[in-house]
Amino acid sequence: MRPSSACRALVQRYEGCVLVAYQDPGGIWTIGWGHTGAEVRRDLKWSQLQADRALDRDLQTAGRWVETLTSGVELTQGQYDAMTSFVFNIGAGALSGSTLLKKLKAGDLVGAANEFLRWDHEKEGGGEIESAGLAARRADERRMFLSQDGEDDAA
Repeated sequence: MRPSSACRALVQRYEGCVLVAYQDPGGIWTIGWGHTGAEVRRDLKWSQLQADRALDRDLQTAGRWVETLTSGVELTQGQYDAMTSFVFNIGAGALSGSTLLKKLKAGDLVGAANEFLRWDHEKEGGGEIESAGLAARRADERRMFLSQDGEDDAA
């Protein structure tokens, strides 16, 4: 599978694009559409084309993690896209040990979808706080997960 245009649009809406590196609330250097990595540092600047290409690569990487972690489970495009957005945002490690994944593998699709809503906190000042932005993103991911094709109007 490949991330759909709806997946890409959802990620773009919630990440926003910043062409100069900045530290996110957790202190991680970030650039473009939420790209992180060892090459991202203070004063790094990108063109829009660099940001768009990095987004495509990062979505492919997140998608490969989804495929690996859901091996043996037949996914709809919507399920794949929702989990790809989720992994893009918080990483494969979070999905790998999650109740969301356990419920998906057990065939409890509604239960798995509802698990997205539990991931609405972000790091700030050494702790975690509820985030309205993450709550909205997770609601859209849940809606996408429950859609058949991922092209649900969530994105």
